Amino acid sequence: MYTDLKSYQNAVVIHDFTVEFIKRYVDGSNRFDMSYKSYSRMADQMIQAARSGKQNITEATSSSKQKPKSEPMLLGVASASLKELLEDYQDYLRQRGLTQWGKDDSCALRVRGLYRLNRSDTAYKSDRSDRSDGSDKTDRSD
Repeated sequence: MYTDLKSYQNAVVIHDFTVEFIKRYVDGSNRFDMSYKSYSRMADQMIQAARSGKQNITEATSSSKQKPKSEPMLLGVASASLKELLEDYQDYLRQRGLTQWGKDDSCALRVRGLYRLNRSDTAYKSDRSDRSDGSDKTDRSD
């Protein structure tokens, strides 16, 4: 099932984080109204890119048996959407004179540690990696 894939689980976290980031930092309000119509153009683009990444993973894995040739194309769209979102985050930092953390920066490691501590068993049913060999080995290097 697609919900067991780490790529999908990570895409859900990215989507949820992006929505919260937009509410807090981009549109300057902490609205609980999830109507995308009320967001600025930049905010809407970021939310849609995050959503597209998640939804295309879902569609690719759900339709892979019926349309095996569509799976790589849809996963490519998911990847491109998430790269577009990354570029938006980099633009946000650059335009405000903020530093982008490296992957091994102590701040980045602390944030990833919070994610691991707060992850609930019900939200993430499996730690299976997205391996084509179907193995269930847990990869803790993320």
